[in-house]
Amino acid sequence: MSKEKIFALLSAQAGDFVSGEDISAQLGISRAAVWKAVKELQKQGHSIEAVPNRGYAMRSTSEVLSEQ
Repeated sequence: MSKEKIFALLSAQAGDFVSGEDISAQLGISRAAVWKAVKELQKQGHSIEAVPNRGYAMRSTSEVLSEQ
């Protein structure tokens, strides 16, 4: 699932912004799918910052995606 891949990608870049366009190109998914996955990760309590024209950045790193 793309949510897990986005989590891994943002965790690997811890603190650095990654554009939605770069994420979508790397994973072969749409930018809308990236946005939806990031929103789901935020709902799960992950601290992901979204800034227009910069992208997404993981603000607190956790090696666990969820309890499942």
